Parts: sequence; structure tokens; C-alpha cells
Amino acid sequence: MSVFKDAYTAIVNIFSEQFYFLASSASVIGLVLVFIKNEYAVIIALAFFCLMLLIFTSTLLYTLFKITGLNSTEFESKSTFVKYETPNVKAITFEIYKLIQSKKTILSDYTFNFKWTGSIMPVITSDLQEVVNVMDLQDPTQYDKAILKFKKAVYYNDSQVIHFKALLNDT
Repeated sequence: MSVFKDAYTAIVNIFSEQFYFLASSASVIGLVLVFIKNEYAVIIALAFFCLMLLIFTSTLLYTLFKITGLNSTEFESKSTFVKYETPNVKAITFEIYKLIQSKKTILSDYTFNFKWTGSIMPVITSDLQEVVNVMDLQDPTQYDKAILKFKKAVYYNDSQVIHFKALLNDT
């Protein structure tokens, strides 16, 4: 239910700023047209109504296309923190915390690209997400991938912390 309330609030905020001037001018034009009693008044009123309808429709379509995620990126990266530990010569713990902001309507998972050149594939875990799949592409020109599924879907403009932890056991 709060999703609909948030969407309604967003749409009201988007449209209200753009139509203050148009609403004021429509009131003034309407008042003037009340005192003009000829066919030009009807034509002017109809033209203004069509113009307002065109502006409203185009703004609505622009907003819907923006919200539905017809953009090229799924998220925007805000900050990244890397932690690297080596308790002994052979074991390595590599962690990345990343704050992202969703730019899709609903974002349910995150594909983390990484490259490990060792002979043993690392153990990938996460404290904040569920590791669904780890793909070792065996191609030196492409990144390996770990798919991290969110516990709760992230909506448009919401932020989420991504946690990627690799346990490496290869010199």
C-alpha cells in the first residue's frame, strides 16, 4: 500500500511545480473569455485546453518512461569500501561493501563482476544477500560473475548495501 502512496506523492510533486504558471494563466484567460462574447473566445479556449492536454500528456509519458526504467543502467554506484585480510600466507579474505541506488522500477538481484586468476575458484559468500549463482566463465577476456539476490526487492531510487565476500585459498 505504501508503494502506491509513494508513487502518488512522486507524481503530484513532479506535476505541481510545472503547472503553477499554467493554472494561473488559465484562470486569467478564463476570466477574460467570460467577458468576450464571440466565436473567437471559444476557439481560444479550445486551443488553450488542447495545449494544456498536450503538455500534461507529454509530461505524464515522460515521467512514466523514466519510472519504468527505460534507462541504460540498473543502478547508480554511490560508494565502495574494500577490505582485504591475509591471516596467513595462503588464506585471503577479500570483502567489498558497495552502496547502490536503484534506477529500475524493481531490482531483485545484483550481478557482481570479479576476476580471479588463481587455479582454485574462490568461495563466494555474502552477509547481506543470498548468493544464487557463481559463474566461472573460463575466459581471460571476460569477468566471472556472482549473482547476489536481495532479501527484499529494491524499488526505484531506493538504496541498498551490497556485500561481496571471497574466501581465496590459492597462492
